[in-house]
Amino acid sequence: MIEHIEEIPKLSSREFAKRTYTSATSIIRFIKKLGYSNYNEFKYNIGNVLKNLSINNYSINLGEDNISLINKTAQLEIDVIKQMKEMLSITTLNKIIELLETTNYLDIIANDTNAMIAKYTAHCFSNVGKIVTVYHETDKQL
Repeated sequence: MIEHIEEIPKLSSREFAKRTYTSATSIIRFIKKLGYSNYNEFKYNIGNVLKNLSINNYSINLGEDNISLINKTAQLEIDVIKQMKEMLSITTLNKIIELLETTNYLDIIANDTNAMIAKYTAHCFSNVGKIVTVYHETDKQL
């Protein structure tokens, strides 16, 4: 799903289900768990995120000097933090905090570098008494 995220706005829920080896009903339940009221709202949101994501400013060219690489990396981090700040409301943050306070078990599904970050996150949550399972193998992410 993440590797082909740019295709999601063009897919019906049935086609999305077919490509992820699940049912359309499971997709709709998943979308609702993410906080969307329906599949079209989810597709619209994904489309907006992709539209606002400008990768061209961060592309690295062969032979580019080190200063340019450092500047692009720093700018990328700044832009990601700004974008997160714009997207995250106080209401959503409070809901996340409430959910984290009331649960003892967390499941994190992640790939590649994100899996390493997830493992670190699991370690941090274990310090406050939360039991976290990180699923990073593709066959366990069903």
